[in-house]
Amino acid sequence: MSKRDVVRFGVGSPTGLRSSIWRLWIEPAKGDIYIAARPIGDEFKASLHQSGKWRVAYTEKHVAGESPVIDPSRDRAVKKWSRPPEFFPGLTHAFAIIIPCSEVVYPAHGRPTEGQVLWRPVPAAGHVTEFDVLVSTPACVVTDWPGKRSVGTHLVGKLQFEAGDTVWIVAHERRETAQEREVWEARRKEARLALDATNTIPNERADYRAILTGESEAAFFVDLLIA
Repeated sequence: MSKRDVVRFGVGSPTGLRSSIWRLWIEPAKGDIYIAARPIGDEFKASLHQSGKWRVAYTEKHVAGESPVIDPSRDRAVKKWSRPPEFFPGLTHAFAIIIPCSEVVYPAHGRPTEGQVLWRPVPAAGHVTEFDVLVSTPACVVTDWPGKRSVGTHLVGKLQFEAGDTVWIVAHERRETAQEREVWEARRKEARLALDATNTIPNERADYRAILTGESEAAFFVDLLIA
């Protein structure tokens, strides 16, 4: 087994409409899970440690760079929490990545996506594709994959820890709520104002994005288009 196992996924297609590409990778021996948007994975990510201490944080590389978003003397974490309880014996809803239909666009650079990416179809207008990250213990008997029958999920990826736990990535489409849309639009506005204040101009692309962090049933990222 490799030192790090990885799954790359997104919504759309390598040559057409597409979301950000997301990465989930694990360290099989340590039992840690990491989640990030691929373009900024070296600078901002979720770290779900086997110890149960989970966090979303800027990386050491980002803070040591030329223009860090946060003061290097500050805690790099923007969110900390403990591993949630199992919602079913042996099964934990660890994280989610939410991609609204409105955020799936043609990138301005026009280049196809390279590398192996597991693509899900673009959801219907007013809907989102939600990628759920779940962890099962060896004691939990999973038929096919979590949520296949109860929610109609689709299997995106499956990774195994050496200790026996399994990390599942499953996807389903659902309707967005009015409350979610209100929060997303407020976050989009804040991010645009921040770009204007720093005179930051997206390089050759109209898909400059912000990652919204939140928590409901599980902590989550939302892929939001800014420019």
